[in-house]
Amino acid sequence: MTEAHESHVPGNRSLKVLYILGSSRSGSTILDSILGELNGYFSAGELRFIWRRLLEKRRCGCGQPLEDCEVWSQVLKGVADQDLSETARRNYKRQQRNVSTKHTAGLLRRRVGEFGSDELATYARATASLYRAVADVTGAKVIVDSSKRISDGALLRLLPGFELYFVHLVRDPRAVANSRRRTKINPDREVPGEMGGKNPAGSAFQWAVGNLGADAVRRKHPRSRSMLVRYEDFVKQPRRIVEQITDMVGVTPESTPFVSDTSVRLGVHHTVSGNPIRFNTGTVDLIEDNRWLAELAPFDRAVTTALTLPQMLAYHYPVRLGKRGDD
Repeated sequence: MTEAHESHVPGNRSLKVLYILGSSRSGSTILDSILGELNGYFSAGELRFIWRRLLEKRRCGCGQPLEDCEVWSQVLKGVADQDLSETARRNYKRQQRNVSTKHTAGLLRRRVGEFGSDELATYARATASLYRAVADVTGAKVIVDSSKRISDGALLRLLPGFELYFVHLVRDPRAVANSRRRTKINPDREVPGEMGGKNPAGSAFQWAVGNLGADAVRRKHPRSRSMLVRYEDFVKQPRRIVEQITDMVGVTPESTPFVSDTSVRLGVHHTVSGNPIRFNTGTVDLIEDNRWLAELAPFDRAVTTALTLPQMLAYHYPVRLGKRGDD
């Protein structure tokens, strides 16, 4: 990359970003929501979707269209041209052409401030400006981004002036396959749509790619600024896991939303995208969803296990049913 590219990427002050890596249906939305309840933390949801969601007229976690939300309307004033739709369209196209999953390996070979092309440098500037605008509008010390996608995490590594932390959240691939097999109603648009209905073999493949990539991203990052968390451990001891995360980030909240070791009280969050549970408020009890043990067909279970076996063992998931690996 040329020096001109470097000089145009904002980086005057350090901003802490906590990025959640992993596959979908791994508990990232509830983890993001809990962290967003902490003093100094802002839950952005799956921020990588913001440009696409604007074009699709989707709703913020507060229930308002993103461009009308009290938070995102102010954020977008600072990063968008007069024509918000055109800004969203351009950034979405740049993201597709430069920061899709297939670009992850190339992004990981680059150093901080190196982008290699004018278009990627332009998208990096837009991304950096977006995070900084969120911090300016919300006053947050830590932006929590549950986007999970490895390529967007790899890009964040390259932004000057960012203090980046990773939580790699992993869940038993058979549970993920069963969850993605089921459909859910997503109320984030005027006419609610459905999400899910994914073939278990396709889910297993995406799980494998996403988690292999997450491991690769973490290897390129200081060990003191990343951690692996299993969903099954998180739901058993969410308070302890959240404390470990805040200790890693170095921003200790004055209070927490926990009403017990496994129950939290959640308010409204301004999340860009995510699982429909992001719209839930009130007291939530964290209980492991292990319906896959009864619902996932033997053939689908066998295929999922075969496609993910090396990683299952690496993450201490047992092949036999009804048993859990140790930490």
